[in-house]
Amino acid sequence: MACYKYGYLHVAEVQLLPKKRRQPAERQVWACLLTAGAPLTWQCNTHIGALNAVGSQGWIAERGVQSATPERVHQAIVAKTGEALVSSISTQHFMRIRTA
Repeated sequence: MACYKYGYLHVAEVQLLPKKRRQPAERQVWACLLTAGAPLTWQCNTHIGALNAVGSQGWIAERGVQSATPERVHQAIVAKTGEALVSSISTQHFMRIRTA
């Protein structure tokens, strides 16, 4: 019998605050994988790049839906980026990976 581990992938746009007044704000795409453990966050070039990263590890992602960015995801991204403005809307993908 097949066993699966489940999780959610959230992909959000982030605007980094400039270190100097005259610098433009930098926009980045960040992904956050939520499973039973601690959230795993990383910067990616595009939304597709985030899906490719989890797909290469064996995760099967469902079609994404726009939803409010969960507070847990917001905190995980800010912890990695320092001061940043995280979009209030992210794309959420339900995912599973075969474990046995």
